[in-house]
Amino acid sequence: MLKRTWTTLVYCVAVVATFATQTASAGDGFWRDLFSEQSDCIQFTATGEILFIGRDSRVGGGTGAGVVNGPDSQRLGFNNADFNHEFGYRLSMGIQGSDKRVEVIFSELGEWNWGERGSLSGGLSFDGGAGFPAGVNQLGPSTFFQPLFVASLVAGDETDGLGPSIPALDPLPTYDSFYTSQMQDLQINVLENDSNRTLRVGMGYRNVQLDEIARTSLSGTYRGFDTGGASGGLSSADLTNAGLTFLSGVDDGFQDQDAGPGDLLTLAYNGAANNDLNGFQFIADLCLVDRSRFNMSKRPGKPFLPVSIVLRPV
Repeated sequence: MLKRTWTTLVYCVAVVATFATQTASAGDGFWRDLFSEQSDCIQFTATGEILFIGRDSRVGGGTGAGVVNGPDSQRLGFNNADFNHEFGYRLSMGIQGSDKRVEVIFSELGEWNWGERGSLSGGLSFDGGAGFPAGVNQLGPSTFFQPLFVASLVAGDETDGLGPSIPALDPLPTYDSFYTSQMQDLQINVLENDSNRTLRVGMGYRNVQLDEIARTSLSGTYRGFDTGGASGGLSSADLTNAGLTFLSGVDDGFQDQDAGPGDLLTLAYNGAANNDLNGFQFIADLCLVDRSRFNMSKRPGKPFLPVSIVLRPV
């Protein structure tokens, strides 16, 4: 998942502070101005914030391939995942003189997790053939596990799937799905720090990391039986020609199992995304209202309280 922790912030600030000290002593123009004797003061600042952020639960926006077709398609999809709100934090540290500021801002926006498990309402047909009750869940050309659908069609006079089927009253197939999402944000900015200016500008480097992992699995009793001539089940050739890869065990495919104890078969679909976004940003810090005092009390005789309102569109 994400590569950074809060220690990255401390490391970045240490590098900036070390670089600032060295270049200031060497007489560099920018840092000489920041650390010059004409500066009113040098300030080191630190800020911590607690975040409470939710994530949109409509993964994929309701489009794209579903896990299966049929009565359980909505239950097995990720579009209704409920991630709730999660706590995160934002830490910032900076060094500033009378007219320049260097800051490092690190945000951990939380880790959103969703998971659900249960049983399907009926069996799962790989190819929609006879042998399974009408209206059961099915694989198709646009669902997950599409190679199994293709291999079952190639098998010919046979239907395959996870029971219960018409001839075998197996336990209902089960499903297990989860989705996890993490996001981090790192900024290193250099800004003007002149309080007498209405508009202060700056620029900086920004890195955003968004990593996600999703998985869904279906487990049940494999059933394969002939609907015409003898076909011999799902052969290894049928499976590999449909795009599947044999990993271990005995490479003989799946044999006909229309009754009696059947093999337990688990179908698993995994997805992962690691997004590492890098770029530069320009910053405008605009003071819209600046008043030294507001009356914060309606009762006479109470003192005024100093208030400064600054909106910073970054």
